[in-house]
Amino acid sequence: MAVYKKEQGIFARRTAIWLVWLLLLWGCFRLYVFLQSNFSGLKTNSLGKLPLIKMDINWAFGISLIVLGVVCWGAWLLFNRQKPADLLIDTEQELKKVTWPSFQDAVNSSIIVIVTVVIFAAFLSVADMVYDIFFKALFL
Repeated sequence: MAVYKKEQGIFARRTAIWLVWLLLLWGCFRLYVFLQSNFSGLKTNSLGKLPLIKMDINWAFGISLIVLGVVCWGAWLLFNRQKPADLLIDTEQELKKVTWPSFQDAVNSSIIVIVTVVIFAAFLSVADMVYDIFFKALFL
Protein backbone atom coordinates (compact mmCIF):
# COMPACT_ATOMS: atom_id res chain seq x y z
CA MET A 1 0.00 0.00 0.00
CA ALA A 2 2.39 2.64 -1.17
CA VAL A 3 1.46 6.29 -1.35
CA TYR A 4 0.96 7.45 -4.94
CA LYS A 5 3.57 10.12 -5.85
CA LYS A 6 4.56 10.49 -2.21
CA GLU A 7 6.69 13.65 -2.53
CA GLN A 8 4.25 15.68 -4.65
CA GLY A 9 1.32 17.80 -3.52
CA ILE A 10 1.98 17.13 0.14
CA PHE A 11 0.24 20.22 1.54
CA ALA A 12 -2.89 19.91 -0.62
CA ARG A 13 -3.22 16.19 0.04
CA ARG A 14 -2.74 16.50 3.79
CA THR A 15 -5.17 19.40 3.99
CA ALA A 16 -7.79 17.52 2.00
CA ILE A 17 -7.46 14.31 4.00
CA TRP A 18 -7.56 16.13 7.36
CA LEU A 19 -10.65 18.08 6.35
CA VAL A 20 -12.37 14.89 5.22
CA TRP A 21 -11.35 13.13 8.44
CA LEU A 22 -12.73 15.99 10.54
CA LEU A 23 -15.99 15.82 8.61
CA LEU A 24 -16.13 12.06 9.13
CA LEU A 25 -15.37 12.50 12.84
CA TRP A 26 -18.31 14.89 13.14
CA GLY A 27 -20.51 12.46 11.20
CA CYS A 28 -19.55 9.54 13.44
CA PHE A 29 -20.20 11.66 16.53
CA ARG A 30 -23.68 12.39 15.16
CA LEU A 31 -24.07 8.63 14.52
CA TYR A 32 -23.13 8.00 18.16
CA VAL A 33 -25.72 10.53 19.36
CA PHE A 34 -28.34 9.00 17.05
CA LEU A 35 -27.62 5.47 18.27
CA GLN A 36 -27.66 6.61 21.91
CA SER A 37 -31.02 8.34 21.56
CA ASN A 38 -32.86 5.85 19.34
CA PHE A 39 -31.60 2.41 20.39
CA SER A 40 -31.77 1.92 24.14
CA GLY A 41 -30.11 -1.50 23.92
CA LEU A 42 -26.90 0.09 22.67
CA LYS A 43 -26.63 2.28 25.78
CA THR A 44 -26.39 -0.64 28.18
CA ASN A 45 -23.18 -2.12 29.62
CA SER A 46 -21.21 1.10 29.84
CA LEU A 47 -17.52 0.51 30.47
CA GLY A 48 -16.98 4.03 31.80
CA LYS A 49 -16.49 7.48 30.33
CA LEU A 50 -13.78 9.01 28.17
CA PRO A 51 -11.81 11.41 30.39
CA LEU A 52 -11.95 14.75 28.57
CA ILE A 53 -15.21 14.59 26.66
CA LYS A 54 -17.34 12.54 29.08
CA MET A 55 -18.69 10.13 26.43
CA ASP A 56 -19.94 6.72 27.55
CA ILE A 57 -17.97 3.78 26.22
CA ASN A 58 -20.70 1.35 25.12
CA TRP A 59 -21.99 -0.43 22.00
CA ALA A 60 -23.02 2.83 20.32
CA PHE A 61 -19.51 4.19 20.88
CA GLY A 62 -17.96 0.99 19.53
CA ILE A 63 -20.10 0.99 16.40
CA SER A 64 -19.32 4.65 15.78
CA LEU A 65 -15.60 4.05 16.31
CA ILE A 66 -15.57 1.11 13.88
CA VAL A 67 -17.45 3.16 11.27
CA LEU A 68 -14.99 6.04 11.79
CA GLY A 69 -12.00 3.76 11.32
CA VAL A 70 -13.39 2.13 8.17
CA VAL A 71 -14.42 5.36 6.46
CA CYS A 72 -11.17 7.16 7.40
CA TRP A 73 -9.21 4.26 5.93
CA GLY A 74 -11.41 4.40 2.82
CA ALA A 75 -10.83 8.16 2.52
CA TRP A 76 -7.08 7.62 2.80
CA LEU A 77 -7.26 5.00 0.05
CA LEU A 78 -9.35 7.35 -2.10
CA PHE A 79 -6.82 10.17 -1.83
CA ASN A 80 -4.02 7.78 -2.84
CA ARG A 81 -5.70 6.73 -6.07
CA GLN A 82 -4.28 8.19 -9.25
CA LYS A 83 -7.01 10.65 -10.31
CA PRO A 84 -7.74 12.31 -6.93
CA ALA A 85 -4.04 12.46 -6.08
CA ASP A 86 -3.16 13.99 -9.45
CA LEU A 87 -5.93 16.55 -9.02
CA LEU A 88 -4.57 17.63 -5.64
CA ILE A 89 -0.98 17.66 -6.91
CA ASP A 90 -1.97 19.84 -9.88
CA THR A 91 -4.01 22.12 -7.60
CA GLU A 92 -1.04 22.72 -5.32
CA GLN A 93 1.25 23.38 -8.28
CA GLU A 94 -1.18 25.94 -9.72
CA LEU A 95 -1.60 27.67 -6.36
CA LYS A 96 2.17 28.10 -6.16
CA LYS A 97 2.01 30.07 -9.42
CA VAL A 98 -0.61 32.52 -8.13
CA THR A 99 0.51 36.07 -7.41
CA TRP A 100 -1.24 36.97 -4.18
CA PRO A 101 -2.21 40.62 -3.59
CA SER A 102 -0.57 42.61 -0.85
CA PHE A 103 -2.55 43.37 2.30
CA GLN A 104 -3.15 46.96 1.20
CA ASP A 105 -4.42 45.82 -2.23
CA ALA A 106 -6.81 43.39 -0.53
CA VAL A 107 -8.10 46.13 1.80
CA ASN A 108 -8.60 48.58 -1.08
CA SER A 109 -10.41 45.98 -3.17
CA SER A 110 -12.64 45.05 -0.23
CA ILE A 111 -13.55 48.69 0.35
CA ILE A 112 -14.47 49.10 -3.34
CA VAL A 113 -16.67 45.99 -3.20
CA ILE A 114 -18.42 47.11 0.01
CA VAL A 115 -19.08 50.62 -1.34
CA THR A 116 -20.42 49.20 -4.61
CA VAL A 117 -22.75 46.81 -2.76
CA VAL A 118 -24.05 49.63 -0.55
CA ILE A 119 -24.68 51.88 -3.59
CA PHE A 120 -26.53 49.12 -5.45
CA ALA A 121 -28.56 48.24 -2.34
CA ALA A 122 -29.57 51.89 -1.90
CA PHE A 123 -30.48 52.18 -5.58
CA LEU A 124 -32.58 49.01 -5.50
CA SER A 125 -34.31 50.13 -2.29
CA VAL A 126 -35.21 53.53 -3.78
CA ALA A 127 -36.34 51.91 -7.04
CA ASP A 128 -38.50 49.45 -5.07
CA MET A 129 -40.14 52.28 -3.11
CA VAL A 130 -40.78 54.29 -6.28
CA TYR A 131 -42.33 51.29 -8.06
CA ASP A 132 -44.39 50.50 -4.97
CA ILE A 133 -45.79 54.04 -4.83
CA PHE A 134 -46.35 54.11 -8.61
CA PHE A 135 -48.22 50.81 -8.76
CA LYS A 136 -50.29 51.52 -5.66
CA ALA A 137 -51.34 54.85 -7.19
CA LEU A 138 -52.02 53.21 -10.55
CA PHE A 139 -54.16 50.31 -9.28
CA LEU A 140 -55.86 51.88 -6.26
